[in-house]
Amino acid sequence: MRHAVLSLALLGLAACGRERAEAPDAVPAAEPPAEAPAAATKTLSPEALYFVGRWAADEGMCADPWIITAQELRTPGHVVCRLERIARTEAGAEAQATCTAEAPPAPYRLRFAYAQSAGALLIENGPFADVGLVRCEGGAYPPPTPLAPGQPGALPDDRTPLSEAPAAPDSPQAAATVLERYFGALAKRDFEAAWRLWSEGAPGRPESPSALAPTLAAYDSYNALIGAPGAAEGAAGSVYVRAPVQVYGRLKDGREVHALGSATLRRVNDVPGASAEQRAWRLHELRLDGAER
Repeated sequence: MRHAVLSLALLGLAACGRERAEAPDAVPAAEPPAEAPAAATKTLSPEALYFVGRWAADEGMCADPWIITAQELRTPGHVVCRLERIARTEAGAEAQATCTAEAPPAPYRLRFAYAQSAGALLIENGPFADVGLVRCEGGAYPPPTPLAPGQPGALPDDRTPLSEAPAAPDSPQAAATVLERYFGALAKRDFEAAWRLWSEGAPGRPESPSALAPTLAAYDSYNALIGAPGAAEGAAGSVYVRAPVQVYGRLKDGREVHALGSATLRRVNDVPGASAEQRAWRLHELRLDGAER
């Protein structure tokens, strides 16, 4: 039933925009066709490629999803469309494509529209029935491999084995675990859980969970490695721990991103009257320097 409701809602959205489908600024998704001079085009920002990802008619079908990159669309039914040219439209986006189904390759003008309230994608005008899809977990591209420790832009090559004993709640290792939870929540786009791991009043704390969403909008996949934390240091009733962070991900246009930086976590010292929440490690500051390649 959910699939039917989504499809009807999205088909209605698309019908309103059919007359506006011509694109004002066509851009290449991969290399431009031979007849289109590269100088006359520009690249869509990764944030604009909202349709990149793994999709299915309903969540129960995510084991065999539609996979859409900036260069290609593949359906569970073995339809393959090469996206040769993508353009913005008022309703969303339109792609000139060459699709192969049960017949020889043929040209199509695929139309994409996104219903923000339903979190669903409509695809029209392909070699398949118009369809409404919901997003599945995981990225459309294989995730990149993180840089090996000791390489430029990677974590230090610290071969000191970590203790396998349970970490005390006030230990630096417990602080690093909170940092792992933070990046794990971001990878799942669970912005509410990630935001709750920031200290209230921290200088880098986003205004709200939704303020974290634009940071991940450009990414197809987003991952992080956490290095060995430093020693705890106290100041004015608080305790701070700094840990190195290595982020690696892939943008929705397929480019890799690698960033290296550090995070500072804070907790209130064990002073009388401090609550359990105040004594818990929370993210205080995060600094990353990234490079695309």
